[in-house]
Amino acid sequence: CVVSSCTCCMAAATAAAAGAATIACVAAAATAAAAAADPYFRQPPKTQADEANQLSAADIPNSFVMAPPDVVGWSRMEDILHEEFAKALAEQQSVDEALVRIEEKWNHLLRYQ
Repeated sequence: CVVSSCTCCMAAATAAAAGAATIACVAAAATAAAAAADPYFRQPPKTQADEANQLSAADIPNSFVMAPPDVVGWSRMEDILHEEFAKALAEQQSVDEALVRIEEKWNHLLRYQ
């Protein structure tokens, strides 16, 4: 997942800002903005799904796409991120503990690649 509102992606960006890796952002595609202008998104929602789609479309101007960092071993680093945050979401560790473990594991991977 590479969406700005995704918890895991935002956490990856936070960890990267702390020096674990670099994250590159690129602007959202113009086609997404054009799609959001569709009249469907301006009519009253009939279902919760319609309402969710309208809320998502309204947030498109605030969105950006995050490209995977150009780091050897990123796939494994992403696996670590997901594993540690899954533990935090399951309340097996705190978010702070997850971030510390991610940093330790990422640094280990980067050191030996």
